[in-house]
Amino acid sequence: MSRAKAIAANREADLQLYLQDSTVNISETRLKKIAEELVENAFKFSAEETPVRVVSRNENNHFTLEILDRGRGIGPEYIDKVGAYMQFDRKINEQQGTGLGLIIAKRLAELHGRKLIIESIPGQQTTVRVILPPAMA
Repeated sequence: MSRAKAIAANREADLQLYLQDSTVNISETRLKKIAEELVENAFKFSAEETPVRVVSRNENNHFTLEILDRGRGIGPEYIDKVGAYMQFDRKINEQQGTGLGLIIAKRLAELHGRKLIIESIPGQQTTVRVILPPAMA
């Protein structure tokens, strides 16, 4: 899916994948949707020839999915306001789309008792992380 998003954005060379197989307590459809929304946003809000890194790993008995881009970032005043149809600095930055990507990923994470963690340095980078519980044995 990440490769398909990179191809659609004409940025195959920018995609960096660091993936670790894991069994997670979330449906494949929901996990794919979270990743799809986050990767699409990363390509949309970062410049060509800058990396978009997708990392999955097992850590502290949990699965972590992390997407990092070197784009324009999100100001701290907006991170807590992530919501439906929210497009930040719309008057300054022309944006295509509905503004639903982050809220869809956030709500899917919350359905599994988890949070979407956004860390951003405006003008430099954004890292979006979701930590999911492992599959029950």
